Amino acid sequence: MDNKKTDNSTVYEVAIKFDFPNDYCGCSMIKFTNQKNTPIECLNPGSKERHFVKLINGNIIVNVSKHRSCPFCEISSTLPIHITKCYVFPGYALITLLCTKDVLNRLYDKLDKMRLEYHILSVKDKKYNARKGKISTVTQNQRIALITALHLGYFDTPQKTHIREIAKMLGKSPATVHELLKRGIRNLLNSSEPV
Repeated sequence: MDNKKTDNSTVYEVAIKFDFPNDYCGCSMIKFTNQKNTPIECLNPGSKERHFVKLINGNIIVNVSKHRSCPFCEISSTLPIHITKCYVFPGYALITLLCTKDVLNRLYDKLDKMRLEYHILSVKDKKYNARKGKISTVTQNQRIALITALHLGYFDTPQKTHIREIAKMLGKSPATVHELLKRGIRNLLNSSEPV
């Protein structure tokens, strides 16, 4: 038994590269990327319902049904982690996640049991923002609404879209989208350094 004292309150940011064979038939995001030779960014990795993805070389946001064999969903559903970034390229994917030291050790065990080639690119001690008490205060739904609004031109001058169009795309009411945008912007401003 290891007698080293572990600080489970320390949060780590872990970057992982997954390699996928061209005939990989698991997650629909990975399958789409391999078939179309188009890199994508998943805007809500680890979602229990469906993925919203953005083509990296364009401004299109696509709603993709979640497949039960998505490796990123499998990791996040079995371990208390928070996936912050997920980029899928033809043949490989890059994800960044946050977890404690205890979970980090369990993550290594989980990755070893998965039948995918992976490489740990980095493990960094993520500084905790004691002033705000959180690392990230923007929720998944707020992030999706903000990114969708940004890419559809809601924040442009002149404005290229309205909340109704964003709401229709996200399958939410205009009032809900308005609230998500308002709270998301507030949370972004509150979590940043003072100006």
